[in-house]
Amino acid sequence: MKKSLFSCLTELFTPVPPLPKVDLGGKTILVIGANTGIGFECAKYLASMKPSRLILGCRDQTRGEGAIRRLKAETGCGDVKGEVGVGIEMWLVDLADFESVKAFVGRAERELERLDVLVLNAGVAQHTELKYEQTKDGFEHALQVNNIAQSLIGMRLIPLMNETAEAFGVKPRVVVVGSEVHYWGHIPDEALYGSNVWRTLGSREYCSSFSVLFRRYLDTKLLNMFFVRALQNRLKSQSIIVTCVNPGLCHSELRRTVRGIAAGILAIYERVFARKTEDGGRLVAWVCIGEEEEESLKGAYVNLNRVEEPSDFVLGEEGKRREDKLWDDLVDMLVDIDERMKDVALTFV
Repeated sequence: MKKSLFSCLTELFTPVPPLPKVDLGGKTILVIGANTGIGFECAKYLASMKPSRLILGCRDQTRGEGAIRRLKAETGCGDVKGEVGVGIEMWLVDLADFESVKAFVGRAERELERLDVLVLNAGVAQHTELKYEQTKDGFEHALQVNNIAQSLIGMRLIPLMNETAEAFGVKPRVVVVGSEVHYWGHIPDEALYGSNVWRTLGSREYCSSFSVLFRRYLDTKLLNMFFVRALQNRLKSQSIIVTCVNPGLCHSELRRTVRGIAAGILAIYERVFARKTEDGGRLVAWVCIGEEEEESLKGAYVNLNRVEEPSDFVLGEEGKRREDKLWDDLVDMLVDIDERMKDVALTFV
């Protein structure tokens, strides 16, 4: 499918459908990037349906604790874990640090009896100055946070979700928060030539081009779409549903790194076109709990509660070639980053 900027902007004025109420009693939900914005609003909707455990994955202790206080105040949900209450917890995780990510998923494996919904919502936009920012792990910051680290979390937790499916007869969901901007993302041929496409995409040398950093956010959302399709197609379990959802442009802190004139322009753009943050959260929450035709959500791109075709680039021959290369190189790299990934790769995908 091809989409124009005009059609994407006009869609932002389409009313967001109401969210059905379902009973999440007994279920465990984990939301990454939940202390503010779309992630927080999604968590708030889900908390109102009273899952047994709702875990907010946050980078900052103070802001995470503040999010929990707001959730309790705005939903009336308490601390009781079990069938009749909601246990809201905050776990620290810094996606710009693989050691933090590994500690986070290790804790989930140790402490969670089940995992019904995993929302991968963390995301950063490129800094206005378009400067290369490298993580301590050696990757460009946005690529590691938006893609590599979230992929590691999602794949490491597949065994737990598989156990949940078998033990409780449910269909766990991995929900990746994507964007319509993936329609304009592109991974050029030259990025595929090296030994590992991810290390190429995250390198200082590759990112020395102005155009690469200028379109980095768009490309990370394209990579999210490739990941969703690749993971779904390779999962041995037919019970796990992996979906990419577009919340649309919303009022959020995504532009927090933008400064100067660009900040003013984006503020006006957001004021005119952006959805309310709670509307974006509602769209993400629907993919977490929507029960209609859930099989159609497998590997799908969802916009306004409808399954839509992703970009022609994703669906075409060149997109398929990139999807395969990105997947193979991602698995190889994640095994190097985390030795526990070897068992996941051999057993579950």
